[in-house]
Amino acid sequence: MAIDAPLLANKLESSSDMQAEAQFREAPWDAKRLILKLQLTKQLIENQRKGIDTSLIVYDETDKKQIYSHNTDYKHWAASLSKLFVTQLLLEDLRAGKTTLDTVVSWDASDRRAGAGEFDSDTSATSATVRSVLFDMLNRSGNTAVRVIVNKVLGGAAAVNARYEKDYPELKVTRLQPVDENRFLLGYTTPAEVDFILKKLYVKSDLYSFAVRDALATNIFNDYGPRSQVKDPDTITVIDKQGQLNDPEGNNRHDVGTIENSKNGHVLRYVLMTTNYEQPAGKVTDKATRSLQDFGKDMLRYQGDRMPKPSEQPRTFQQGAPAPENGRVIY
Repeated sequence: MAIDAPLLANKLESSSDMQAEAQFREAPWDAKRLILKLQLTKQLIENQRKGIDTSLIVYDETDKKQIYSHNTDYKHWAASLSKLFVTQLLLEDLRAGKTTLDTVVSWDASDRRAGAGEFDSDTSATSATVRSVLFDMLNRSGNTAVRVIVNKVLGGAAAVNARYEKDYPELKVTRLQPVDENRFLLGYTTPAEVDFILKKLYVKSDLYSFAVRDALATNIFNDYGPRSQVKDPDTITVIDKQGQLNDPEGNNRHDVGTIENSKNGHVLRYVLMTTNYEQPAGKVTDKATRSLQDFGKDMLRYQGDRMPKPSEQPRTFQQGAPAPENGRVIY
């Protein structure tokens, strides 16, 4: 039976339309891709109407089909997404035997940076294995952890930037911004460059990639983006990294990663990045946050997440969640 994709996309906006949900589940993948594209377009137009600069990449990793690509060269403040690029360099060193996951690295109390990480508190340890620091950087978005990996393992911000330039010519924008000989800012990036590094991180399956996957699949930031909308965690796994920034030069809300269905093995890769210019964070920023949830709900349906029960309400952004980065942290 032929599917009227625009009509079905409209019907799916009603959480009570069981027939539409059933029809979508039985639709072929090419029809599902078209419907998802229509849904993403509608949300994108809504963001533009609200003054939210939005970048979007959605790629069907299983079928090797590009579903959406918009504003991919826009320069966003990277916030914690920069930690993915640092992770890629660390993985290279681990695979080359330059360090190990069990290597113990030490730092000074002055290296601590405020944040949600295990090593960010005033009473936290000042030594740990590379494994523990890497986990903290990705799982809790530890700010001390990224400083330790950059300065104590990778040789400093200048050395990191030199490797980006030499080994990754695809990275035209992504750079750490040195402040002095041992401090740095996370700098800017683009959705296209984030998508590039995501593909790099997932290209190999080994002990090191599993350590990264575990940290991202269980990270503590579950209050917005696709992860916050999952209804069937036994089937759907979101392996993501978020970036948040409240800053006079632009508030950022980013969520990037993969959505995986354990029953059919289907994988969707996505990059969602928003920037607006309201300080302090207020109505526009909250709308940007909610838009990531709305993008996420449509992608989760595509991936086979179960439909919400009548008694279930979509999870909303909780201000009591771990605090976002405020201002541009000097690491």
